[in-house]
Amino acid sequence: MDFVAIDLETANNDRSSICAMGMVKVKDNEIVDTYYTLVDPETYFDGFNVMIHGIDEDDVVDSPTFENIYSDITNFAEDYNLVAHSTRFDMYALADCMAKYDLPIWNNNYFCSHRISQELRKGLASYRLNDLVFQFELNSFEHHNALEDAKASANIITYFNHNNELESIELFCDTHDFKMGKLNKNGFVKRKHSKATEIALDYSNINPQEDSIFFDKTICFTGKLQKYTRKEVAQVVTNIGANWVDRVTENVDYLVIGNLENLEKATGYKESSKIKKAKINADKGLPIQILSELEFYQEMESGE
Repeated sequence: MDFVAIDLETANNDRSSICAMGMVKVKDNEIVDTYYTLVDPETYFDGFNVMIHGIDEDDVVDSPTFENIYSDITNFAEDYNLVAHSTRFDMYALADCMAKYDLPIWNNNYFCSHRISQELRKGLASYRLNDLVFQFELNSFEHHNALEDAKASANIITYFNHNNELESIELFCDTHDFKMGKLNKNGFVKRKHSKATEIALDYSNINPQEDSIFFDKTICFTGKLQKYTRKEVAQVVTNIGANWVDRVTENVDYLVIGNLENLEKATGYKESSKIKKAKINADKGLPIQILSELEFYQEMESGE
């Protein structure tokens, strides 16, 4: 497989505040070239972000701006498919930064090592980058270093390829019913086949909450919610860096039941098919948790 893996670090919650960029070029499943630079984001550094990646204002004093590196990274990426471990953040941050400097947004397709891992390794307790590297016994790395993270993402893809589980991204999309992501147009997501899943999500306001129990998790809802419509709660989940789905599969981490406290008191209450499926998954030993709507909101508030 040939692709370019990308990872970004940002100075603050603004996705366009890129302060470090790492890129790894893979040809025939071998890393053939790398690119790394600190970037002057021309904005402030938030203490929380600094705590995560260790980069601050002093580190980027003599670093180029994103506008300065645009030509280099464009030449590096060429027309390769791109991959990142959280394309819901990295690819949209990349597009935001290009728009910030009024630069042409790349036309590259992209895919996500996180989503592919979820599809090919169902039921893992965590799909975070460092946990997958440990799970798959890949080379250790310095987490939140942009180049190291890009290498780790690339190694996950080549791991699946070497195990004959990922012959090509095109075949994966056909087999598992995904469509390729396109910068500034659409995400790397499951194809939609029914009205139940036709919710158009806005990816422009994603602010991943890494300290939330819901970060990088897959969440499904059942029953009538008291606080949000189904479309609204799907957007809330997406904004914090979680993955909303409309049906219970083996990949679902949380099933949230609307108005559960009152439902259980109602005469003739019957469990929905989603609840029954979630309990079957739990009996199989899959790490799914069932929450009431109230418990979901309480956990959301505690993670803010």
